[in-house]
Amino acid sequence: MTAEIKTIEASFYAAMQRGDADAMADMMADNCTYFHSFGARDTKNSYLERVRNGFFIYHRVEAEQHDITIRGDTAIVIGTMKGQITAGGTDRELNNIRTSIWIRDDRKWKLLLFQPTPWLDK
Repeated sequence: MTAEIKTIEASFYAAMQRGDADAMADMMADNCTYFHSFGARDTKNSYLERVRNGFFIYHRVEAEQHDITIRGDTAIVIGTMKGQITAGGTDRELNNIRTSIWIRDDRKWKLLLFQPTPWLDK
């Protein structure tokens, strides 16, 4: 099942780079909370609106999974997220450690929570 989580995460980050909010929406739980490394918090709807209107432009995203724990219909991913984005017209370099929580809903994995933290040691 860890391979399945790696695949859905790769699909999610690929959709981010394409700016494909519809594909991202299909992979997010309705009550998803998406935190940002610069301190902002979004709901699923507010985050996708910001992707659609060009507030977030993902030029490059590299995500790795260092530990995946699956308990029933919940998967917790500890990993990294690096990349280059434009957020609100400001270019940013991402160098984060992160926690992502995925839940299985109607046999599909959905992102419930994304929580990055700037990786100050790297």
